[in-house]
Amino acid sequence: MMIIDKHDYFRFKPAALIRVSGEDAPDYLQSQFTNDLSRSEPGKVTYGLWLDRKGKVAADSFVFHLGEEEYLLLSYFCPAAEIMAKLESNIIADEVELEDVTEGAVLAVAFGCEAGALPVKGSFLKESSGQAEVLGFAGRLGAASHEVLWLEQAPEAALALPEVDEETLRFARIEACIPAVPEDIGAGDLPQEGGLEKDAVSFTKGCYLGQEVMARLHAMGKTTRVLHQVELESLPGEALPVAITYDEGKSAGELRSVAACEGRVLGLAMLKRRALDAGSDLLLNSASQIRVLKSLA
Repeated sequence: MMIIDKHDYFRFKPAALIRVSGEDAPDYLQSQFTNDLSRSEPGKVTYGLWLDRKGKVAADSFVFHLGEEEYLLLSYFCPAAEIMAKLESNIIADEVELEDVTEGAVLAVAFGCEAGALPVKGSFLKESSGQAEVLGFAGRLGAASHEVLWLEQAPEAALALPEVDEETLRFARIEACIPAVPEDIGAGDLPQEGGLEKDAVSFTKGCYLGQEVMARLHAMGKTTRVLHQVELESLPGEALPVAITYDEGKSAGELRSVAACEGRVLGLAMLKRRALDAGSDLLLNSASQIRVLKSLA
C-alpha cells in the first residue's frame, strides 16, 4: 500500500483535518485561500494560508481536491476549531458544509525519500484500505518528506508505527528551513516575513481575504523583519520565544523555535533587517551569541 514499506515511517497526529463539501465549496475556498484553486481538479493538493483582513497569518493548510464539490483541509499544527471558526464566520449564503474529521486521522511521515518515491508536486495518490481512504503526498515536515494520511479507521500497522519524536521532527523542519504555523509565523506576522509567499500565495488570482495587503507588499518588495535559520551554542533555558538583542540591548527580534540533534542546535528567529545591517553580534537574552545561517525570505 502506497510505498510505506520502503522507508522508516513515524506516526504523527495532525492538529486539523476538515472535510469541506457543497455546491459552493470550490468558489468559497477560492475566495478565502491565498493560493489559486481555480484550476484544481480531483487528485490535486495545494498548500496555502488563511489570512485576516490585515494580511496576517491566521492558519495554514493543504487543500486536497477529493471530488467535484469535496475537499479536505489538513493542518499540522493549527487547531481544527480555529480553522472551522474562521471559515464559518465568512459563510453567508454559501452552500458549504464543514465537518471536523480530525479525531480519526493518522498521519505517517518518512524523511529523506528519493525523488522517485515522492508523488508529483501538487498531486496526491489515493487508495482504499478496507473502509479507510488513504492519501499519499509530498509534505512539509522536513526535507523530501513523504506523508501517508489515513482519514479514518487506520489499520493496526499504522497505529503501531512509532510516534515521531517532537525534537527530531522540529530539527528536521528547521534544518529544511520550513516555518511552522503558528509557531514560527502566526497571527502577528505576514507571509513574506517567513518566505511563505514563494509557494503559498498567489499574486495572479482574484480577490481573497488579505489579497490587497499581499499585492501591496509584493509591489513594495520587502518587509522590515525576516525569519532566519540560526545556529546556537546551546538550547535556551527558558520558554520560547526568547529575545535577541544587539548593540548593548537593542531589540533585534526573537527566537521562535529551536531543536538539537547530533551536537547541533538550530533555530528559526524573526530578525529585524536593521539589526542585521548593523553587523553587530546578535545575542540570545543578552548572553550567548547566535550565528545567522540563512534568510527564509
